[in-house]
Amino acid sequence: MYGMDILKADAGERCSIPEAFRVSEVIQAKRVHCQIEGYMETPLVHLKGLAASLGVKDILVKNEAKRFGLNAFKGLGGSFAMFCILCHKLGLDPKIANLSDLKTESAQKEIQKMVFVTATDGNHGKGISWAGGIFGCKVIVYLPAGSAKVRAQAIRMVGPAEVTITDMNYDQTVQYAMEQSKRNGWYLIQDTSWDDYEQIPTWIIQGYLTMAQEMTEELAKRDIKPTHLFLQAGVGAMSLILSKEELKEVRKHMGLNEDSVILLINTEGDTDPENYRDIVYNGAYPI
Repeated sequence: MYGMDILKADAGERCSIPEAFRVSEVIQAKRVHCQIEGYMETPLVHLKGLAASLGVKDILVKNEAKRFGLNAFKGLGGSFAMFCILCHKLGLDPKIANLSDLKTESAQKEIQKMVFVTATDGNHGKGISWAGGIFGCKVIVYLPAGSAKVRAQAIRMVGPAEVTITDMNYDQTVQYAMEQSKRNGWYLIQDTSWDDYEQIPTWIIQGYLTMAQEMTEELAKRDIKPTHLFLQAGVGAMSLILSKEELKEVRKHMGLNEDSVILLINTEGDTDPENYRDIVYNGAYPI
């Protein structure tokens, strides 16, 4: 029905997982998320009809529509990154600090002076606006030309963000946000990285991994042992981090031995050639 290139790789065989994405590091994100009002684990939903039609035992989907009322998972990344930035600004260790430490009168006096800025085409900016409301800081969000006004309004509705639709494309809008952060002393909180700008995107990705922790814990509790794991590749973050170490943890949680095979399948349209090339470079091959 669809024209697809199918790539296969032994997860992690040709690339090692970065230290920042090992399980011992990313558990900190869930610890923080659990302290946010309204936190609840999003469900794994059984698609029984689809499973029956395809002749497989079961298909489960992680339903992120229920995440913090944002209808998307992006708030996980933005909130954890903002928490880490605030902790460093206040001289706190984000690995042991709590949300309550940022709510004290002295902390709020500093936080309310801080301005976070980002460029977005939608859900990332929505998550940053929402996080700004949680922590009590100001947020500036820039959207590229052509963005729907309803999308800008959705960002305003979930938090205190000042939202502007620019007359530039996405990459130019990111550049503009960076320039504004330098000019005004704002904190750039962007979900893409470049040379000398990697720590904040790393925290954002660590925040997303709360999803993986929830999933592996629920599968273990329900004694479900998956054979295939499908990921939307996006810009490649999940492809990078859900590698050998994380899959080893999945096996451990579910009582599988180290030789058990979980086929990791990245799904993305051919509009993302950079991610496709990266996956191939890291050991995937057509099947």
